[in-house]
Amino acid sequence: SEARRLYLAAVELQPDNARLLNNLGAAEDQLGMDRFAALHLNEALRLEPDLHVARNNLGIVHVHRGDPKRAEALFREIIRKDPRFHRAYYNLGVLQASQGKLGAARDSLRTAWRLAPTDAAVRYNLGLIARERGAGAARERRAYEEALQLDGELGEAHLALGSLLADPATPADMRDELQARVHLERFLELALASDDEGRAQARSWLRWLDSRSR
Repeated sequence: SEARRLYLAAVELQPDNARLLNNLGAAEDQLGMDRFAALHLNEALRLEPDLHVARNNLGIVHVHRGDPKRAEALFREIIRKDPRFHRAYYNLGVLQASQGKLGAARDSLRTAWRLAPTDAAVRYNLGLIARERGAGAARERRAYEEALQLDGELGEAHLALGSLLADPATPADMRDELQARVHLERFLELALASDDEGRAQARSWLRWLDSRSR
């Protein structure tokens, strides 16, 4: 909310600054203000048609609006114009995974990873794809651990790794209840206030681990 207030003030002073409009739209999208976000991002693109970050953010707005076709078209337009813009591949891969297109999602995310091998979110999502494709717990765990080496504050990776290490379905030689607890508690420290589902999942696993130690 504070970021939006500051960007609105800045845009008032520089109404033709496409990058300020992009930042304003991104903040509004995070606040769930999709109508305002789309308005400001489209204005940014009118002023600067090759501002791919604005087109990428507009694609994310359409994902949040439940319009995956429009979102995919925007991500693919970026890729066509700038094949090295890795966040377009990343967002396309996440969108494809949500639609159950796991092979295509893996390919998009692998391209993003080749272009940006230090992007922890890409590596984390490759772990999710490995899980969905049944690639094995070892590959999944490695992806989460590598993501956390790149960004130790990536809460989603702490939750995923903690859940994997606690899960009785994980092969016995890979389970680690002590480390599971560490990662689950770390997730709770990092979780956004709006992530009710994630916090509920982490607390459920922690209660289960507590019951095991009695």
